[in-house]
Amino acid sequence: MAAVVTFDAGMTLVDLDLDFLARRLGERGVDVSPAALERGAPAAWKRYDALDAAGIVHPWKQLM
Repeated sequence: MAAVVTFDAGMTLVDLDLDFLARRLGERGVDVSPAALERGAPAAWKRYDALDAAGIVHPWKQLM
């Protein structure tokens, strides 16, 4: 099995592997498909931007 790595370079996401994210969420009891994550991404990023604009220090947690 190949290792998959997501890099966070100082609030700049280099790559978001939705298959990996779906698998990790599944390990935590959240059943979601990579396609559903992709469909939800625009709304999630919009919320991230709103939290950032409101001064939330680590909106990354809410994004994930």
